[in-house]
Amino acid sequence: MSDNPYEAQLQALLQGGAPAPSRMNYDASVQFANEERRREIAANRQSMTSRMTAARSRHEAARAARLSEQDRRIQEQERQQAAALKEQVRQQLQAAWPGSRSEFIAAFPQLYQNFLLEKTQKNAARIRSESPAYGAI
Repeated sequence: MSDNPYEAQLQALLQGGAPAPSRMNYDASVQFANEERRREIAANRQSMTSRMTAARSRHEAARAARLSEQDRRIQEQERQQAAALKEQVRQQLQAAWPGSRSEFIAAFPQLYQNFLLEKTQKNAARIRSESPAYGAI
């Protein structure tokens, strides 16, 4: 081997040991361009993801606001209906049971048992009327 570095490089090129300098530059530029493109795609993907996340958050916040307003209206209606029903039951109870409260409490178990019996009989009659085969069983 000679002491000339160019000659050593030329020998290496001739033996296929190292790529040509121009080829190395081309490969490096292609690799750099590919990496740039990957970074650009990743940045675009990240930007798109953050925009979609922000849009989804805005949409969900608006939906929650609409639902919470609807929920408040529904809860207010339910509260008013419950209060009206409670007052109606109180008036019916007062009309049906003229006695004192303590008398009603003492008689309640028997009244409740009668109510359940009546309800059971009504359900049995409804089932019999809805399914004719029931009577045959």
